[in-house]
Amino acid sequence: LAQRESLRLAMVLQDVRRSWSEDEALLLDWLAERNVPGRVVLTKTDKLKLMKRKEAVRKLRSAIGEGFGKPIATSSQKGEGLDVVWRTCFEFAYPERFMEPAPSPEPGPPVRSEVAAADDERDPSDA
Repeated sequence: LAQRESLRLAMVLQDVRRSWSEDEALLLDWLAERNVPGRVVLTKTDKLKLMKRKEAVRKLRSAIGEGFGKPIATSSQKGEGLDVVWRTCFEFAYPERFMEPAPSPEPGPPVRSEVAAADDERDPSDA
């Protein structure tokens, strides 16, 4: 896995109803040591009531830490968060498409020919 040059992103799936374990932490450490970017996807969020879900997501985010970005909460039943998962995959697969464009230079004063052309287009009845 670590030798795959085409590997752009590892997605670690975590059932929101389970606690974060040493195995998951070791996997994230292993990925980090090999400079493999990763994201954690919290699955089955629809299986918990709202308050329990918020608490479970908060606990998992705290246990996971900041190294792999904010975990993505998802529900395949309701379709929640799936757009974020796909966008994240595309951003890592095609980074050149998601790069911020360079700021364009500030426009300067119009060139004389542009001003003249604007005057030529003006309706004479406006004068």
